[in-house]
Amino acid sequence: MDDHEDRVRTLAYRLWEEAGRPHGRGDEFWHAAERQIASRPAPDQPPATSASPAAASLAPATRKPAAPAAKPAAPKRAPHRTVAPRKPPPKR
Repeated sequence: MDDHEDRVRTLAYRLWEEAGRPHGRGDEFWHAAERQIASRPAPDQPPATSASPAAASLAPATRKPAAPAAKPAAPKRAPHRTVAPRKPPPKR
């Protein structure tokens, strides 16, 4: 594995964790990490101190809040009988 892919993987994982580990959005974080690494200055230049726009676009504040947990359903009852049950025939 090359160094570039390892850096992308590490950054994508960090962005994913910072966003609250949303399910099914791995590609989004991978591409954001690639864009962020591509926009970084060369190693001989000092890194920028401001937060990256890619990380800001994936912030947890953009997620919608989770729905409250639903109450469990009450167990179903047998329907109420309106007719009296039949009596067994008399024994002989």
